[in-house]
Amino acid sequence: LHPDLEGTLAGVMRPDPTRAAEQLRHIADRLALRTAPDAVQVAATVRARELTEQADAALLSGDVVFAADLLRQAIALVESARGSMDTSLVELLQRLKFVLRMGGTESEVLPILRRIAAILADSYGELHPLSIRALGEVYWQERREYGPAGGGETAERIEALMRDVLG
Repeated sequence: LHPDLEGTLAGVMRPDPTRAAEQLRHIADRLALRTAPDAVQVAATVRARELTEQADAALLSGDVVFAADLLRQAIALVESARGSMDTSLVELLQRLKFVLRMGGTESEVLPILRRIAAILADSYGELHPLSIRALGEVYWQERREYGPAGGGETAERIEALMRDVLG
């Protein structure tokens, strides 16, 4: 029995529900204090969500450039609060990729896709399906930008990863 739960079982191994609930609440409170995000992270997350909503509205009104700017600001906020390899950046980067493609700025998409692939590989490992899928997107973007000659190295890397996955 965990030391924090001492005294919850009285006599015939029947738990005292009131005491057990009180001790569980105490444990939950202690865990919440240990894992609670700091104020900077919370503020950055809230502000990034606001900027993302504004970017969505700007995109719907046809202002692709402003939408991309707002998303870049949101990405910078999250990076400063959580670090450059935090997985919460992936959604924002995907949104930025979408906005840039809508705006016809294909040349800015490849670095974003590479960054998404790096974040996912760092977080989940290179052999995770999301990481391999992200590399596949990098491959197709390289083919899109450089033609049939593009993406050779990335394709080889994906094949090697798939061999590792399949054995």
